Amino acid sequence: MRKITDQITKVDIPMTGRPGRTVARDRSGDGLRRPAREAGDDALLEGCPSTPGLTDAVLIIRGEQRRRGFDAIRSLWRLGDAVRRLRLVVGPGDWRRTLQTCANAAGMHPESLHDAARASAAFPPDEREAILARFDSSGASLTVSHVIALARATPSRRTSGVEALLRSSHSVRALRAHLNEAHGQRHGD
Repeated sequence: MRKITDQITKVDIPMTGRPGRTVARDRSGDGLRRPAREAGDDALLEGCPSTPGLTDAVLIIRGEQRRRGFDAIRSLWRLGDAVRRLRLVVGPGDWRRTLQTCANAAGMHPESLHDAARASAAFPPDEREAILARFDSSGASLTVSHVIALARATPSRRTSGVEALLRSSHSVRALRAHLNEAHGQRHGD
């Protein structure tokens, strides 16, 4: 009897409507779509008992978590866009009071709105989806906190930080250290 994984073949069917993500069509007849296996997938379950379907479930869950995280980042950028538009219509002497009023009405802290505006300005709208696509296709982690940390950096340090995140997973603290280290190396500190 062949294993069920022998009956699964990789086909190019968009899993989420995003390019580059594929699923495997099940030849076993149960009609369930399964994620296509990619390099490094076996490392996800090292040391775990072999259970049929476990790898598929883990890959689907990880993909959904990544997409949920990307949706949160898109939301951060939209919030920031709104705050930046508000900033354009409010006089300079009224900005702090207006931001505080907006934050209170939205149930947020003014610094959170400021961070969203900074992230919006740091990542132009025409580049946002391309950045998310790079992280999605590489399987690398990008969180709202990463985006906020990157937004606080200069453009060259931001580029360095994005590349570092694409190469390997970093906590926000490690990303900040990388950004500061990159800054220090350029300035001889």
